[in-house]
Amino acid sequence: MSMFKTLSDLRKNTIENKGAGGAQDGERVQRYFTVKSGESFLIRFRQELTEDSQNYSEDAGVAHVVSVHTNPNDFRKSAVCTGDHEEFGYRCFGCEQVVRDRGWKAKQHLLVNVAVYNAEDDIWEPRVLDQKFTGAHVAETVVTFASEYGTILDRDFKISRTGQKQQTKYNLIPLAPKDANESIASLPMHDLTRVYRTMNPAEQAGFYIAEDDSSNSNDWK
Repeated sequence: MSMFKTLSDLRKNTIENKGAGGAQDGERVQRYFTVKSGESFLIRFRQELTEDSQNYSEDAGVAHVVSVHTNPNDFRKSAVCTGDHEEFGYRCFGCEQVVRDRGWKAKQHLLVNVAVYNAEDDIWEPRVLDQKFTGAHVAETVVTFASEYGTILDRDFKISRTGQKQQTKYNLIPLAPKDANESIASLPMHDLTRVYRTMNPAEQAGFYIAEDDSSNSNDWK
C-alpha cells in the first residue's frame, strides 16, 4: 500500500512501479461502490490524494495506491502483490504466474473514501472508490483533476459507466465548486488497508487457485 506526500511522487509511482503493495491482513471491505453499465452517481471525495494537497487533513488521511493481482479466470480472487516486500522474501504467487499468463500481471488501484448520494432515500452513504490506472477507469483522471484544482474536496463529481467487461468505460465529471453536504462529515471512514488481502506467499496459491482448478500450482510452494 502506498501513500504520497506530493502528486509528482504519486505520478512517478504509478508510471514506474510494476509491483508495489502492502496492505495489512484483513477481510475485504463490504461497502464497495459499484457502478453498473448505464448508471451514474453523484459522489464527494473525502480524502485528498496526497499530503501536499490544498485541503489535506491528517485525520482523514489520503488515498492509497496498491498493486493487485487477480486470477484472470476468477475476478473474485484478488490480493496485494508481495513481490516488492522484503518481509515476504520478495516472493509472490501472482508474479510467478505472469510468465505463463500475462493476465496475472498486477494492476495498480487507486483507493479513496467517498460519499455517494442515494437519490432514492435522499442520503449520502460512505463507500470506497476503487479505480485502476487504465484507459477504461478514472484513476488517472482523478490525479489530473487534483493537479488542476489543487484539491478534489471542493466539489461534487458525477461518475458514470457504459459497457461491460472489455467494453467497460468509466467517466468522471467535476461539477461547480460547493460546500459538502453537512451530513457527510459524520459518515464513517473505511479502512483502506483492508480492501485487499495481503497474504504470506505460502498461503497465496491456495487462495488464488481452487483445488479443482486445472492451473498448475503444485510447483509453487
